[in-house]
Amino acid sequence: MASEGGGAWVLSIEQLETFRASLAKFQEEAKAAITSADLEVRRALQWLHQDQPSRWNGEIRRTRQELAEARTTLTRKRIATAEGPPRDTLEREALQAAERRLRHAEDQLAKVKRWIPLLERAVQEYQGQSRPLAETLAHSVDEQLHHLSALIHALQRYLDTAGPRSVFVQGTPSLPTSSPTTTTASPSDDPPPSSPPLPPDADEVLPASNRHST
Repeated sequence: MASEGGGAWVLSIEQLETFRASLAKFQEEAKAAITSADLEVRRALQWLHQDQPSRWNGEIRRTRQELAEARTTLTRKRIATAEGPPRDTLEREALQAAERRLRHAEDQLAKVKRWIPLLERAVQEYQGQSRPLAETLAHSVDEQLHHLSALIHALQRYLDTAGPRSVFVQGTPSLPTSSPTTTTASPSDDPPPSSPPLPPDADEVLPASNRHST
């Protein structure tokens, strides 16, 4: 519950613990998502930089060899049938098929080379956005989780000492724990009891305005 002074009434430590657990879960899931995305980026770069060039360069070498063999076969066939009608249909079809495979392999290699700088630019844009988030998850969120743990621990120790009541954290002075009533004090009235002292480590997580004097 927020207050006018910018602080908050802590009415349930369980809610703080639930919030901390949710923040820790978000941190874990976000880190896992970034790790998974980074792995996919590395795989894509390897596929485009290494796997595809290697594949299509090998395909080009193989189809060039096939093309040379098809030409040799066609030449021999024509020599063997030079005195008669042409009977080299199969050999010419094999040569044309080899030429098509070679053109396809060369086209694919050219596409790979065009895609490499495009992918690298996209990876740079992605990393420009993911790295700040990763650093925040690794440092800022860790600090917040540590602070919440210390705060919960200090509040729990305070409540164990003071008994069940709400605690005001970071902001204006503590508000009364019951509805205000109008009473007339008499000289014989006993002074109100003072609040129990805070645990030593509460100074690290609670502002000065909430530290009760003994």
